[in-house]
Amino acid sequence: MLNHSDYYYTISQVSHITGLTKETTRKWEQRHQLIQPTRLENGYRQYTQSDVLRLLQIQHYIRDGATIRSAMEKTNTLPAFQPQTTHYLFKLLEYGWNCDEAAFHKILQEAHLILSINEFLHQLIIPFLHQVGDNWQNHSWFEYQETLASTIIRDFLATIRRSFPVNNERPLVLGACLPGENHEIAIEILLIQASIKGYRNFMIGSSPSVSTIEALILKLEPQVVLLSAATLKPFELFPDELLNLEKFAAQHPHIRFVIGGEGARIYTEKQPFKHLTFCNDMATIFNSY
Repeated sequence: MLNHSDYYYTISQVSHITGLTKETTRKWEQRHQLIQPTRLENGYRQYTQSDVLRLLQIQHYIRDGATIRSAMEKTNTLPAFQPQTTHYLFKLLEYGWNCDEAAFHKILQEAHLILSINEFLHQLIIPFLHQVGDNWQNHSWFEYQETLASTIIRDFLATIRRSFPVNNERPLVLGACLPGENHEIAIEILLIQASIKGYRNFMIGSSPSVSTIEALILKLEPQVVLLSAATLKPFELFPDELLNLEKFAAQHPHIRFVIGGEGARIYTEKQPFKHLTFCNDMATIFNSY
C-alpha cells in the first residue's frame, strides 16, 4: 500500500509538477500557510505528495476565478485522492518535464496494468492533460515538452482502443477531429469509453477533409459520429467545408452527429448548428447502451 509520505519532492520538482514558481510556492507557504513542508538539516524544504496535490488543487480553483481563501475552502472539502494514482500523476509530470520518453512510457504501462480503465482515464490521464495545459499556458512547460507528452499518450490510448474485442453486431461510433484540428486525444478517450459501453469504434484522425469524413461515413455506416474541435481553427480556416458537413448531416437523419471541444463550445454559443449537435460531455451519449 502506497502512502503519501513515501514520496518527497524538492522545491524544484514541485515547480516542474505544478507550474508554480519557487517564489510563489514559498509565498503561499509563508503568507497563507497552505502547506507545511519539512526542513532538512541543510535547510532545504521537503514536500510530500499531499503538499503538491494541495498546490495543484488550489491553483486550479484560482485559475477558475476563486480567491485563495475560497480555493482553500474548496480543497478542504475534496475527497482523499488515491495515493497510487497521485504517484503516477506526479511521475508523468516529472518525466514529461524532463522529456524522459522511456520512463514516461513505463509509468503509463504500469498504471494501465494496476488501475481500472476508468481510474486510468479519469484519475490519471485527464488530470495530467489538464495540468500540462495549465503549465504550457503559464510558460512553465515549453511546446516541445507538451508535444512529447501528448504524442506518447495519444499513441498509448490508440493501442488501448484497438485492443477491445470487436462485435460486428454492435453499433459503430466514428470519431474525427474537424478539418484544421490536430488534437486527437479527446476523441481517443471518447472512443475508449464507447468501447467500454459495447460500441465498435473507428478513428479517422486529426485534420481530415470533410470529403474524407463523408466518404467514410457512407462506407462504414456508423450510428454515431463524434467530431472534435479543441480550438477555433476549424471554424476560422474552413467555414465552407463545415457548412457542407452540416448539409451532409441533414441528409442523414438516422445518424447522430455530435460535436464537442472548447473551440466548438465557443463557436456554437454564437452560431449554433442545426444538425451537428453540440454536447459539453459527449461521453453521456453512450449511457443508453
